[in-house]
Amino acid sequence: MLFEIFPHLLIGPILATLSWVLLIGVVAWCLVFKTRLFNRFVDVPFKSAICTILNIIFIFFMAFMGSEFHEVHKSASFHMVKERAAINRLLHADFPTEALNRKVELSVQKYLKNVIDVEWRENLNGQESVAVQEAILELSQIVPEARKECASSLLVPCIDSLTAANYFQSIDSLREARDFRLSIGTYERERLRYVLCVLLALNAAVAVLTLYRNDKRAAVVPFVMYGVSVWITFLIVVLQAKPYVGVRAIEPTILEHVLRQIQ
Repeated sequence: MLFEIFPHLLIGPILATLSWVLLIGVVAWCLVFKTRLFNRFVDVPFKSAICTILNIIFIFFMAFMGSEFHEVHKSASFHMVKERAAINRLLHADFPTEALNRKVELSVQKYLKNVIDVEWRENLNGQESVAVQEAILELSQIVPEARKECASSLLVPCIDSLTAANYFQSIDSLREARDFRLSIGTYERERLRYVLCVLLALNAAVAVLTLYRNDKRAAVVPFVMYGVSVWITFLIVVLQAKPYVGVRAIEPTILEHVLRQIQ
């Protein structure tokens, strides 16, 4: 869809849904008033109950899609907070020397800078950064290397088991949050569902126009109002379809705040 083809376009979802509604309106109008398919309803009134049923089906389908997209958007926000929490725990690990703390800080700084600039801003979390992987590897090697030095020299302070366990747990949480972020960013929405939603809206729009088959001019105002309502419904749902794209995109603000603190 349009906002997926041009992911950096902030108004992509607005343009996409507007184009859907305009297409639906033109096709429905041509089918009802420019073809002979619905000439029968000039003499026989179209049942408004059928129009209501078709719109209810459309609403239920949009509610189903909207609920799923909302949960994904909510989960993406939650895992960003989880990622920041894991980073804060790494930065506040109680290591016995300032040199170890500085190593952690430099690796975290490298991690955050590449996550924000490359994975988030440049790739919209659709592709991982090699530098981020290197930073995670550096973080995971700090404690084992420090414990090896401690075992080989009595002059080097040792890291206790509890601190090491908490440190590795924080790295695991960081990996999990990042993997979730990348999985959401690379997940391809089923385009068939977008097509089905447009077809359901078209079916309902044709039913609305068929109610006014006898008076084309009388159909204009209710049809425009109906089209605006469908557009708003599409927009509410689609704005949450991609958590890292569009006007409702999740921004790495809290990660940028942590990066500014350690620079």
